[in-house]
Amino acid sequence: MGSVVTFKPNKTPAKDSISVAYAALVAQGLSPRPEQEQLSRDIFLSFMEGKPYAAEAPTGTGKTLAYLIGALAAREAFNAPVVVATATIALQEQIINNDLPLLAKTGLVKSGSFAVAKGRGRYFCPQSAVRFLESGGEVTGKRGVQPGQHDMFDSGAVDQGADYYDAQKLMEAWDTNEWDGDSDSLKTKTPKVWRIVQACADTCLNKRCDFYEQCPFFKDRAKLAVADIIVANHDLVFADLAMSLEDKDSGVFPTERYMLVVDEAHHIGDKAIKLGEAKLDALSADENLKGIDVLAQRAFKLKKLSASLRRKGIAPSNFETKRYAESCRAVRNALLALEFEPRKEVLRFAAGGVPAQIIEPVTFYMNEAKVLRSILSETAQLIRHHKTDEKDAAQESAILFELTGWLGRLAGNIRAAEDFLSAKNLARWAFRRDTEEGTVGRLALHVCPLDGVELLTKVLWENERCSSALVSATLRDINEGFDRFKLATGLPADARTRVYPYVLPYQNSTLCLPSMENTPKDAGFQKEMEGKLLEAIEPSEATLVLFNSRAMMLATVKALENAFGRDKVLVQDSTSMQQLLASHRARIDAGKGSILLGVQKMAEGLDLPGDYLTHLVITRLPFGVPDTPVEQERQEQVGSKYFSEYLVPDALLRLVQMVGRLVRRETDVGRITLLDSRARNTAWGRKMLKVLPPFRVTTNLKPAASPSAAPSAATVASIRRVA
Repeated sequence: MGSVVTFKPNKTPAKDSISVAYAALVAQGLSPRPEQEQLSRDIFLSFMEGKPYAAEAPTGTGKTLAYLIGALAAREAFNAPVVVATATIALQEQIINNDLPLLAKTGLVKSGSFAVAKGRGRYFCPQSAVRFLESGGEVTGKRGVQPGQHDMFDSGAVDQGADYYDAQKLMEAWDTNEWDGDSDSLKTKTPKVWRIVQACADTCLNKRCDFYEQCPFFKDRAKLAVADIIVANHDLVFADLAMSLEDKDSGVFPTERYMLVVDEAHHIGDKAIKLGEAKLDALSADENLKGIDVLAQRAFKLKKLSASLRRKGIAPSNFETKRYAESCRAVRNALLALEFEPRKEVLRFAAGGVPAQIIEPVTFYMNEAKVLRSILSETAQLIRHHKTDEKDAAQESAILFELTGWLGRLAGNIRAAEDFLSAKNLARWAFRRDTEEGTVGRLALHVCPLDGVELLTKVLWENERCSSALVSATLRDINEGFDRFKLATGLPADARTRVYPYVLPYQNSTLCLPSMENTPKDAGFQKEMEGKLLEAIEPSEATLVLFNSRAMMLATVKALENAFGRDKVLVQDSTSMQQLLASHRARIDAGKGSILLGVQKMAEGLDLPGDYLTHLVITRLPFGVPDTPVEQERQEQVGSKYFSEYLVPDALLRLVQMVGRLVRRETDVGRITLLDSRARNTAWGRKMLKVLPPFRVTTNLKPAASPSAAPSAATVASIRRVA
């Protein structure tokens, strides 16, 4: 790995700025913790030294304010903004609506000097809407998606009547200033037509667009240019860093450099893997090829543009797509000839062993796609810089719009083909899904890295665009170090790391490890687990039961409903999460008790204070199942070390997230029941328990006769404010 690239401070900041900030917080009625101030100072030092910093700061530390204060204090030494990257919208909203306005009162940051950065796909594109409406609702080609931006809807056929109406309503709302063009501010559910009218880098005309001055995306982007703090999601930050490597002026954020704080940093290894994945879609690669012929005809009918193209040596014949179409058919036929196992949609090419009959057509496709991309790219560049007559401007913009859409599609397929044919250590597989009618619905080749090391080394650790500090409540592995995190992310050897101590009063709550005859691997586990649940759950309590799989959860529902009544058992995905939690809270407020059942979505980020959660049940240790092509490839390559180096550390991270649902505030009290005997009967299980917060351990399934009372709703309202 290369050395970490950093940028140096321009001056020395005031030494007492952190002390001043915390004194101001105290004046606001907050009670900062020593660990919180220490985290601020460590973040400050990491930026001043220019070395990456990774910190585990448990719930209750007050890490958000801590890293904001530390980064802002260091910012005085740099002519650069602070970018905070999070994994969830909820945390972004907390930072923008609560934490930064609070810090503005301390004078550490100016009110109004912070902004949220969103991907283009969250914004309305008036140009796209106009073209769709002018076409009468016809979709002339699907557009590409930039890194970090995801389609909000499936790519199936659209309902032209409904979509036309919805696009018209969106255009009217935006044009009359009833709506600002941000999908998050829509008063209704986001319509399906959004995938057609959303902003997209591949089709953006930039300053050539008639709507540039009013564009919702560029208006918000202008705010980022003057912001001291930018809050964004992980995907957007990684997209910015990746784009900056291609062109330093093409990043998402309008700044040359920035100081990056990554919150919820335990996600970045998986994020990097997803960003590194590529797909060659064998069904849509040659979709609407006639559109390119029509495009060329339109271009050469424009006198000035035609002359410019011919001067560049570009003729109508250069837009010939016959060989490209042949290469698409070759890939499609090769994939259709593959023998998939019965009822299996994935065929993995283990250890890079790709059949020869696949290599040849993919190579053919890659070469022809590059030829097509070259001529389309050269034409697009010429139009962007070409001086045109005013009467031809609209038509040239329309041509450029369609050209850039095609270039986006080709770029993704070419990258997938290149990676597929490369010697890189990647997982490679074919995917096929047939429709109910027996036709082929999806057909594609996939490639994906086995970890995030290569991508993160390139875009983060060795990228001079930013220096970084990473924070999470869960980074440690079973040996209480950062080995697994380093394995997943390539965190540089000279990076500073630190684990901050648990600060909440966990000793007031219990962890029950009952005796179990069966382990989750045994056939009798489900029945024994259900019996223990019935014995452990108190009907009047607020209980959350977490499962490792949806199948196990659904298999358990009937036993709980028979014992406690259907109205008391609330199952994830039986309704919206918002409605489910509202029903749970309403039952607790009415003194009726409630039993929530959920899987991974409820294991991270769920916040049920006080009476709303007094009993957490974990049915089994949250081991992942190596059932994806990436995990299967990794397991084969790592061999016997896969369990200790991957499965156990990852299960520990999830377990810490799970137990973190119970005690979120100083006054939270309750009990955890873990129904997996491996936690105390195996050496690795006991190591897991050692890393957990210091609960009082018991084997008694029932709560004590006079348990420490959980706080009432009134008590929750008067919780001591922790900064």
